[in-house]
Amino acid sequence: MKTLSKLAYSYRRYSSHNQKDGSSLERQLEMAQSVCSEKGWTLVDLPPDKNMSGYKGANVIKGTLGTFLNKVKAGEIPASSVLIIEKLDRFSRNEVDLVIPDFLSLLQNGVEIFSCVDRTHYTLADIRKNSMSLNYAIMAMGMANDYSKSMGTRISSSIAIRLQRCSQGEKLNLGGWVPKWFDFIGDAKKAGKYVPNQHFSTIQRICLDYIAGRSMYQIAKQLIADKVPTVMGGKWAQGTIANLLRHKTLLGTCEQKGIVLKDFYPPVLNKSQWDKLQSKLRENKDRKGGDGASDYVANLFRNRCKCKHCGETVTTAKSASHRLYTCKGKRVGKCPSKYSVRVHDVELDFFLLYLQQEPAKILQTQNKNEHANKVASLQSTLAQLDKEVNDTTELIGSLPVAELKLKLGRLETRRQQKKSELDALNTSMLSSLNVPKALNDVKSIISEFLTDPVDSVSNKWLDTVKRFETVLKDNDTRKQLLELLPSIIKGLIIDTTKGGYQVVSHNDKISPMRIVDINAVS
Repeated sequence: MKTLSKLAYSYRRYSSHNQKDGSSLERQLEMAQSVCSEKGWTLVDLPPDKNMSGYKGANVIKGTLGTFLNKVKAGEIPASSVLIIEKLDRFSRNEVDLVIPDFLSLLQNGVEIFSCVDRTHYTLADIRKNSMSLNYAIMAMGMANDYSKSMGTRISSSIAIRLQRCSQGEKLNLGGWVPKWFDFIGDAKKAGKYVPNQHFSTIQRICLDYIAGRSMYQIAKQLIADKVPTVMGGKWAQGTIANLLRHKTLLGTCEQKGIVLKDFYPPVLNKSQWDKLQSKLRENKDRKGGDGASDYVANLFRNRCKCKHCGETVTTAKSASHRLYTCKGKRVGKCPSKYSVRVHDVELDFFLLYLQQEPAKILQTQNKNEHANKVASLQSTLAQLDKEVNDTTELIGSLPVAELKLKLGRLETRRQQKKSELDALNTSMLSSLNVPKALNDVKSIISEFLTDPVDSVSNKWLDTVKRFETVLKDNDTRKQLLELLPSIIKGLIIDTTKGGYQVVSHNDKISPMRIVDINAVS
């Protein structure tokens, strides 16, 4: 009867990025193959742990070695099998007291360990006969841990020195921290310069397209259509675009290990563009416009509609013939509100009867660039102050309470000051001086219609309504209004039961209820 050969599982690992060419893994495999050939064992090559350090035990926590250990404990690996490693530091470089339990667990479950470099074969029977063999394993893994610690200290010290030199104006190669749209030109250890590569114009295009009003989905879709190479490989997607738009180095400044390197890279955006980008990211967390994969702006008041009954967010849904405002709470049975309100009715009433200003003329007459730049700058400052407040609250417990209160008080004072400036800017924008022609046109027609509703005025009124409806259907106009409306109002309170809405201004004043649909949609 033929005797089955011993199964030998080859475990391979490398941690350095410099070893990714495969030579380290090939060497480890060749050693395992040689041992198996010599011993007559059957080789089972485990998936290698690539670019994974053994210093902090990552290979045990989330790597192939951890999976193998779990299979051994579950009885899925035959007893008397062998785990082949190049040398013991491939098994782990973690603290000895954390490594030895795993090492012994293998032996106690009947799995042997063979170290190729020192030609040592560990079995439970052998270490019980001769404890010195276990002492040797402990010493070897202890030395591996010490080496990793000293290496980590040397690397940390080297990085700190390099960053300090960079903070003094030198342009040194920061390796993996360098954005993929720059190439470093110069010696690895000496000062050089950063030069934009072929990806730089792509990043710039993404940012400017987003600032101009395109959604992340549309940007990704167009990049795919234009066959533009991705920065990190793979395929363009909304998540990729979002990560690039939020990259900290777009203005040229970066922060590493707590050290701020101002104007370290060539900027992708100028300050005005950066402020607009931060404003849009802060105001518009989702650029889909409420219509799935399309870029159609289904809701001009997106993220600004609340339910009158429960305070939940009111979003849009599409029926067979209308777009409807519905409460999110109602959908899951947490809101007593009834029915839905047509989006068209709210929008038409808001512009025609509440603002009494034609959307197209508002967009044409106002000084959009000047106002948008001021709003973007203030909103960018507010976003930064919000971040500083959050960072400061994380220091609770590490700083004296009095010092924390003083710091938070100063930040809140600055924040309220900037918010007041923003509110004042928003309030002034729609004064009668901004859009006098549009204001007078619509007001005069409404006045005539209400005081003297003769046929000629009625026709003029119908023409006005049709004009408003036509403008509100145009998606390019809707995109511009989507950007403008946050500057005009704070939000809407929708009452789907009564078929009406209230306007919330930036100073938190709430208008009377405006009924737009006495037969709310069920």
